[in-house]
Amino acid sequence: MNKKIFSEKLIVFLIFVFILAGCTKKKNTVGIPNENIQPQEIVLNSTFIEDCFSFEDSCRNYNENTNLIFGSFHGTQTYSLLRFANFPDSVVSFSGNANLKLYLKDKVNSENIALQIGKIEENWLEDKATWFTATDSTDWTSPGDFFSEIIPEEWNITEDTLSISFSCESIEDWINSDSTNFGLVLFSSADSSFLEINSSETDKAPLLTFDYFTVQEDTMKTYSAAPVSDTFIFSSDNDYAKFEKVIV
Repeated sequence: MNKKIFSEKLIVFLIFVFILAGCTKKKNTVGIPNENIQPQEIVLNSTFIEDCFSFEDSCRNYNENTNLIFGSFHGTQTYSLLRFANFPDSVVSFSGNANLKLYLKDKVNSENIALQIGKIEENWLEDKATWFTATDSTDWTSPGDFFSEIIPEEWNITEDTLSISFSCESIEDWINSDSTNFGLVLFSSADSSFLEINSSETDKAPLLTFDYFTVQEDTMKTYSAAPVSDTFIFSSDNDYAKFEKVIV
């Protein structure tokens, strides 16, 4: 009787050892139809990913955004805000108009763009500004209407640039008193058309230039600078879902 029990236990033990050895064998192929299958490496094109930001993602506030957008999209107004600094001292006169040059990344129905430019009259922060909020502690006095309009002398869109010419006197107070310098706003009153431009975080940043004379010298000088801060805001109730799967 004892021998029989011992034999049964031995058989069970040997079966267990066999199963265990099969499960831990280095080249065990149980459950794998082809033991020579190699892992596959997939390389994603980062350029493609960058080009596929949705309108939802583009409209969120964050630093170092390489895109600026202005115009309208599905009934949503979009403004680009740009602030310049380091203006010259003691300017006595200007020569010609100021020029704002923008480098285009994309455009939708640009032939319908009704370009408008304004001088912002309230302070704002690049990473805090939204349609309703100007800084981390203040709101716009009137959302969407916080600027005085500047009438462009001329503007021209080419395949990859937008140039806007306007009177230097429009921004003369920025030179005389930096406390009034809140920058420019770009927008369009036309529906279903917008421009996407390079921001100051790129090597094709917006460029403001104008020629001037100072008290000390009668030689004409040129101011030329990129924005010190820029962002864009859009007329939204923060309902990002309406932009889902829409590609800029």
